[in-house]
Order: sequence, then structure tokens, then C-alpha cells
Amino acid sequence: MQIVVKEFAGYQKLDEKYPLTSLSDKAFMLSDKELWLKDVSKTSQGIEITIATDDDVMLDGVSIETNNESTPLKTTINRKEVKQVDGKLMKERTLLFDTQTEPESLHIEGMHYMKAYNKVIEIPVD
Repeated sequence: MQIVVKEFAGYQKLDEKYPLTSLSDKAFMLSDKELWLKDVSKTSQGIEITIATDDDVMLDGVSIETNNESTPLKTTINRKEVKQVDGKLMKERTLLFDTQTEPESLHIEGMHYMKAYNKVIEIPVD
């Protein structure tokens, strides 16, 4: 008998800061996953940052930072799937932070994602 493990939930520690001072048209790489910073805006609810990631990515330990302040993620709103020009499906959502202070960077402690294993486990049957 065999158990085939094609993919399984994985976790990657990142502990990285991504600059928000000028958004670019290039993705940041979270290991081998993409992170697109789409928009940063101040609303009556707080600071909103719209991002897009690979469909299977869930971020962990997200906060925004200024020189002397860190504000943790309050909630995520408006999740939708968006097809990129190259046909790739991305998950776009808006991160809401309970502050009115303009952030300098987005801090991400880690991410959960589907990790490819492609392992075959042989189980002897007597």
C-alpha cells in the first residue's frame, strides 16, 4: 500500500519588512510566492493597504510600521480573486489597520501556503 503526499499546508517564517513609501509595478517575493502592494490609503476607518498574493497564501503576524510605532492588522476586507495579465489567479484583499499614521513599511512575520512534497510513503501490508 502507498500513501502519496502531493502537497500539504506549510509555513514559512519571513520576518521581513516591505517598503510602502513608493509602490512599484514589481512583486516582492515571499520565498517563491508573489506579494503585490497595490494601494495604500487613509480612510475614516484607518490605514488600508490593498495587496495581492498567490491564491494559496495566508499571511501571519502582519503589522505596519513607522519610525517609532507598530500597528497590528485589525481585519481583512474585500477578498476577491483577480486574474493577472499573464493569466495567473491571484488573491486580492485589503488589510485594515487601526491608525491614522502614514506607514513606512509592511511587516510580515510568516505565511501559510500549500507546500509541494511529492512524496510516496510505502506501507508494508502483511
